[in-house]
Amino acid sequence: MPITMEFTDLLIWGVVSVLFYYLMIHKSRRDKLLDVFPGPPRPPIIGHTFDFLLSPKEELFPMMIRWCEKYGSVVKTFSGSRRFLMLNDPKYIEKVLTSNVHIKKGFDYDFVRPWLGDGLLMSTGQKWFHRRKMLTPAFHFKILEDFLPIFNEESIKMVNILRNRYGNGNTFDFAPYATSCTLDIICETAMGKSINAQDGKNIEYTQAIREVGQVMQDRAFRPWYRNEFLWKRSGLYRRQEELLKILHGFTDSVISEKKRERKANPQKSVEVKNEPKENDNIYFGSSKKKNAFLDLLLDVQEEVGDSELTDQDIREETDTFMFEGHDTTSVGISFTVYALGAYPEIQAKVREELDSIFGNDKDRHVTTEDLSKMKYLELVLKESLRVYPSVPFIQRHLTSDLKIDENTIIPGDVTVALFIYSIHKNPKYFPEPHVFKPERFITVDGETRNPFAYIPFSAGPRNCIGQKFAMMEEKIIIANMLRNFEIKSIKSPKDMVIQSELTIRSPDGIKIQLTPR
Repeated sequence: MPITMEFTDLLIWGVVSVLFYYLMIHKSRRDKLLDVFPGPPRPPIIGHTFDFLLSPKEELFPMMIRWCEKYGSVVKTFSGSRRFLMLNDPKYIEKVLTSNVHIKKGFDYDFVRPWLGDGLLMSTGQKWFHRRKMLTPAFHFKILEDFLPIFNEESIKMVNILRNRYGNGNTFDFAPYATSCTLDIICETAMGKSINAQDGKNIEYTQAIREVGQVMQDRAFRPWYRNEFLWKRSGLYRRQEELLKILHGFTDSVISEKKRERKANPQKSVEVKNEPKENDNIYFGSSKKKNAFLDLLLDVQEEVGDSELTDQDIREETDTFMFEGHDTTSVGISFTVYALGAYPEIQAKVREELDSIFGNDKDRHVTTEDLSKMKYLELVLKESLRVYPSVPFIQRHLTSDLKIDENTIIPGDVTVALFIYSIHKNPKYFPEPHVFKPERFITVDGETRNPFAYIPFSAGPRNCIGQKFAMMEEKIIIANMLRNFEIKSIKSPKDMVIQSELTIRSPDGIKIQLTPR
């Protein structure tokens, strides 16, 4: 017995020693590789936790910008056992975004998982590759064309509301109106459901979708809520659960309603599936009738079976489309309207272009042919997304080493934040970066810019699947605004304060005045 116990003790201590040795070597190797990167001074163990914890919320984003300006292409921070690198050099960004291995999202994305589950934004590995391949045809240009009537109708509704309320020139915050408009658009295009947010209807759902992002953002900025035990005993968690019950319940009810309609009228579904498919459009047909994103997913489910695409999968993808398609787009529209109001000479050029397309007709719907003629407006949208990128940074968590140049390796188990806001202000790629200059996006023969210096929709295999959708929507909304109003922004660009939440925000809103044309 004593011999057996002695052997057991030795075995246990041996295993513990090996594990301890491995962990120390792993830790020291990771930190040794990270030592080459600069960053703000920090105490051991605690790291930069208190920089984020004690700084006022409105100071966090400016603090990160200052760090990038001071420390350069790569900025090292850490909190406890977690290591972070902020990247704002295109050559390093390219290494991350073009990788087919490093596609795992950073830890902060986990805060939206309770809402979105394992949809396209959150999934990784083979599930992500399969789902991306399945969903890409849903954003084919021919399918997006079907959504133009919705873009036109909802933007014209917004124009009429603004004319009735603010046609007298009173100052107001444009951002909530952009949000309601894009929410109506995304609900109808995603689910085929009119929620009439612009008319003040479906208040419970519209309030929930606006509030849930704020709840998740509040959790991200409170480090103690990263602990599940503390989080699930907080009032914020209870509020999140209430909001998710509303959001998931709404989507589930729409899915059930759609399936009942299809069961009652199966011929409609058969006709769509029997139409010829275009190019590599494996899953989605090219119906001449307008189909919502949800209809297309249900077509796939009928084709591949419930086991490969469950109702929960469909809900996750629909909710993901809702999440990614309404907030980011409304922010892009709001800041473009602000920029047009702040730079009247640029607004005049866009209006001249629109007048050459539409003449004095303020009511005609924008067509695909019209969109192709809006060359200068497209430059303005690109420049607006450079100066005011809707999503200021994105994250990847490296599960293995990444060699970023001949002598430098980012070790595995490190989260990298690709600081889009800072990248877009790099004078090496954008001379006079704080000047709003749409002409910088005119392609000149012989001139090239690193494509990873401008990434408002990310880049590489995990780029934004809906970027064509977003650009078409933004063009139509802005065009209908400028066909009907002259816009004046109240704040000058130097006085405009930018904060970062899930998307960028101005704490004072987007204050403008309108003069009807």
